Amino acid sequence: MARRRVSAASLFSAFYIVSALAFCGLLAVYGFNQPHLAFLLVMSLAIAYAILRKKRWSLGLLVVYTPSALVFAGLTLYSAVCLKLYRITEGLLMIAAVSVYAVLVLAALVYVAVEKPFEG
Repeated sequence: MARRRVSAASLFSAFYIVSALAFCGLLAVYGFNQPHLAFLLVMSLAIAYAILRKKRWSLGLLVVYTPSALVFAGLTLYSAVCLKLYRITEGLLMIAAVSVYAVLVLAALVYVAVEKPFEG
């Protein structure tokens, strides 16, 4: 039985789908009056599609998405530290998750910028 290799594009696409599901959950918890979460949700879904299909315009989406996602992650981390959420387990898990999110957002931008066969 031959093993199928998982491409980096499908991994990044799965990451953006999972992050879109997380933003959808946050919208449901905090109410649907959070436009920044709705923006990140819609952009995550669009980027997941663009990376999976290797569309040329995925780089443009990521150039718009990355600064807003990093600001969101930075403000979330800053408020978690100011509120001393690192003292409880849930706070540490949230800090770790947001840190991984920020790193993967940057990694996806670098991947799409460096990868050449993005066409269409």
